[in-house]
Amino acid sequence: MIIGDSQSGKSTFIKKLYELAEKEAPETLKIGSGGEATTSHTNIYSIPLKLRELLLFNQYGRELDWSKAFSNYEEFDELSDERSLELRKGKVIAEVDLNLIDTPGLKGTDKNDEGNMFELIQTLTDIGSVNCVLLLNKGTNYGPNFEETLMY
Repeated sequence: MIIGDSQSGKSTFIKKLYELAEKEAPETLKIGSGGEATTSHTNIYSIPLKLRELLLFNQYGRELDWSKAFSNYEEFDELSDERSLELRKGKVIAEVDLNLIDTPGLKGTDKNDEGNMFELIQTLTDIGSVNCVLLLNKGTNYGPNFEETLMY
């Protein structure tokens, strides 16, 4: 579940995840600009992901063993020079769906925080559980508005 103030980048974050997964974002995923609230309802998005092994190679093209990387001085020495490392995708080890709950921004221009929270609570009740809550905050504004957002 992704929460935060209006225009803090919640929908943009989800769109970027679709791009990283090389999937087309649904048309319902609207990206705002300026100061107007864009997401008006809680939406659930599912991104199919192929989880892959990550393979680490040194500057000579030799694959480094992750499990021994910090137990063997020579392996560690190769890892310490990040410019000489290359990360490659390996085989697919699992296929999963990443389910994300996009929420309307708090303190948005629609002035409907109570209604938005009610809809969010209803969505959470319907799905049963959440594994992670991501709070997005634009910039370094950790003043009273940030504290108010945390109170929700």
